[in-house]
Amino acid sequence: MSAASALGATGELLRGTVFTQKFVDMVGDTPKSYLTNTRLMKAKAQLQNTNDSMISIAESAGYASEAAFGKAIKKHFNTTPSKSRRTPGKG
Repeated sequence: MSAASALGATGELLRGTVFTQKFVDMVGDTPKSYLTNTRLMKAKAQLQNTNDSMISIAESAGYASEAAFGKAIKKHFNTTPSKSRRTPGKG
């Protein structure tokens, strides 16, 4: 979605709820869920395809600690970061 798409017909910025509804209509997910999913999918790929440290991957995904990152991975993929690292394509 471009910045211009966030403008109403009169060129005014959309209020948060209107923007969110338009985003959901176009993308099928809320902005927060979309961003979280995108970051965690990228992090999972890094876990599977690199030897980067867990904290480095966590920070690149926007998490300040390995613990918070681990909880997010577990909630989103129902597996731990270490299991994601050991089993590419699973979890």
